[in-house]
Amino acid sequence: MRASMKLLDRYSRINVGATIAIFLVAALALFVSLHYILLQQIDDDLRIEEREILLYVQKNGRIPESSSVDDQLIEFHAADGNDQRRFQTLDLVDPTHGDKEKFRQLRFTVRDTQGWHLVLVSKALEQTDALVTTLFFITTVTILFILLLSFAINRWAVKRLWRPFYAVLDSVRHYKLNDGAPLRLPSTTVEEFQFMNERIEAFAGQARLDFLALKTFSENATHELQTPIAVVRSKLDLLQQEPGLGAQGAAALQGAYDSLQRLDRLNASLLLLARIENRQFADTEPVDVNELLRAKLREFQELLQEKEIQVEHSGDTVIIRINPALCQILLNNLLSNALRYTATGGTLQLNLDKASLSVCNTADGPALDEQTLYQRFQRGNGNRGSAGLGLALIKQICDVSGFRLSYRHSGNRHCFRVSWPA
Repeated sequence: MRASMKLLDRYSRINVGATIAIFLVAALALFVSLHYILLQQIDDDLRIEEREILLYVQKNGRIPESSSVDDQLIEFHAADGNDQRRFQTLDLVDPTHGDKEKFRQLRFTVRDTQGWHLVLVSKALEQTDALVTTLFFITTVTILFILLLSFAINRWAVKRLWRPFYAVLDSVRHYKLNDGAPLRLPSTTVEEFQFMNERIEAFAGQARLDFLALKTFSENATHELQTPIAVVRSKLDLLQQEPGLGAQGAAALQGAYDSLQRLDRLNASLLLLARIENRQFADTEPVDVNELLRAKLREFQELLQEKEIQVEHSGDTVIIRINPALCQILLNNLLSNALRYTATGGTLQLNLDKASLSVCNTADGPALDEQTLYQRFQRGNGNRGSAGLGLALIKQICDVSGFRLSYRHSGNRHCFRVSWPA
């Protein structure tokens, strides 16, 4: 998965890449163009010298003397006949300095009373190359300065233009449906952003209404169920005390009582899930996980002895920041879930360190399906004694606390690991 980045950074990266590519192409084109233009200027100067020599021969009937003036050389050599006229760039020895330098040379033939002569008109390119380099450097620095200035101005303008968008992101990031207040986004003069704000406010408002309706329904439903459950339980208690109740009737009453107990636990779990989802456990404080874990093990001591489960507990004092009630529920569900599926004579292993808590138990059966593992009303290995909400509660507590829950199966060992920021 590709790493995400901010919109402005992505735009800047694309803009910088395109700017560098354009700058390199422009610099190369500039250098080639300057060199070509100045070379054409030298060729024009050589043509002027050619015309002057031809006029001199036409007027005087002979070729002029060879000459060397500043950066220009004119040489005459005997020729067998008319030769092709051409320009060329080559290295020649400068008679003034005695050094080898690059020259631009025009080569042509002329005929006087003495016969054919090869004329070589050469002009040094040293000053031209220096001029090209100077012009290229000045122009390149100017273009680079303009590009950098343009990039800075463009980034400032884009950042200012997208400021309302980032303000909306910040408002949405910190908005919570259960805060009680509707989402209010800052106004903007940009038409597209204003339209986006209006639609987001409308969607958030509808989501808030749906959330409040669902919250009210969940709270009312779970609370209203408590009264009839209590009434039915009291009636069942009275029926169990009735004289003359046969074995068949007692078994039926016990089945009804067990179902009622399961309904009561289910109702309590649903109410707890609703409270967690509504962020009603927002207060956090430092909690000693190891101390709570030892207390929970003492609470389950009777069940551990009954099933002859061997406990392996390792870990020192670990302090994390969490709501104490949620931490109690988290540890209780982790242990009860492990003990429920651990066979008699099995092993429960608890590993606690600065960054995580691992709860592993031995149990028969294949690995659990991670796709449906944390869904509500999912029962491991068809356990009908469970409401199927234990792992859902664990997952919900981890989510609201910023923890990560993972599952691993190896051999006959099932391990759940809760990780938190170290």
